[in-house]
Amino acid sequence: MAEAAEDSTETLDKKWWSEDDDILLLTQANNDRPFLQRQATKAWEAMALTLRGAQNRFLLLMHQHKTRNETAARLSGAAEEETVKSRLLDDLASLFNDALVKRKEAAAVVDAAEKAEKVKFVREQAMQRGRRQSVSDSSDVAEPIVTSKRKMIMDAHEMEVALELEKFEFKRLKFERELEERAKGREEREK
Repeated sequence: MAEAAEDSTETLDKKWWSEDDDILLLTQANNDRPFLQRQATKAWEAMALTLRGAQNRFLLLMHQHKTRNETAARLSGAAEEETVKSRLLDDLASLFNDALVKRKEAAAVVDAAEKAEKVKFVREQAMQRGRRQSVSDSSDVAEPIVTSKRKMIMDAHEMEVALELEKFEFKRLKFERELEERAKGREEREK
């Protein structure tokens, strides 16, 4: 009994993973697929009850497999050894990458929704503050300031519009002259 307890603590304290341990981990990950679960960390924790450090080792194996595939792609025509481990890694790599993409897309949707909620909240707060100022009649001095500010803003806006109209008129005249010059050029070429 004491010997069994020592063996279990020895396996828990083990820092070096053997090829058999890797295959066991990959087989377990392929069966359970914790990276596809909604609560991925909870799924890894459930799997880690049997395999300590499973998630970290799995991620390390995925990284090593990716680098191995990249270097193998650079080699010209060299035959690769097909092992149980490499087959499991090939199967799991595509599933793992798909799960990462889905998780990132879901996170982007959640972030966008949170941002929209924050913008909505800020807009509502601004609208409430604006209403309070316009409804309150206690400050008679504030209204002429507000109207003078509005008048200044409206005047500036009207000046911008007038400037834009002048620019458009100038461009129109410029294009008309270019058309006239082209027409004259055509007439001269036809003669």
